[in-house]
Amino acid sequence: MLRLLGSHYHFRRTIPHALRPLFGRTEISLSLQTDSKRVARERAAALYARTGQFFSKASAMYDDASPDDLKKLITVYEDIIKGTDRVMELDTEREKAEHASERASERAEFLFDKYEQAKRLTDFLATINAGMARLMNGIDKLPVTLEENCIDQPTTRRELRSSTTAR
Repeated sequence: MLRLLGSHYHFRRTIPHALRPLFGRTEISLSLQTDSKRVARERAAALYARTGQFFSKASAMYDDASPDDLKKLITVYEDIIKGTDRVMELDTEREKAEHASERASERAEFLFDKYEQAKRLTDFLATINAGMARLMNGIDKLPVTLEENCIDQPTTRRELRSSTTAR
């Protein structure tokens, strides 16, 4: 059975009646160390299968077992729990690594997009600067060109000056 306690899922399974004296309790309850229902279902299914196999073997042995055999059985049970804990730890580490990889990939994609934007902006500014330089060069040459080609009379110069200052 799967239950949500607080923010994490837990596995719960009832111990068969015949085996309860051996374990001294009525159920197995373990934290699955996850808040993801999908991950919890996978882990619970694996635990259910392992405990089922264990209960089958324990039931077959229990009636004919010596105290040493029962101690070995308890050791096997503890190993199952430890192994399950290790599997859950590894799953948690794998999930963290996957999330870190996804974040790194997203960050790299973001930085690449920013690089592309900066490159386009740099190209645009280079084009604008070249055009501005040509425009400023043309403006610098304009008074010389006007004096040489168009304005020979003093009255025309006065009219031109008064019209530019009036604006």
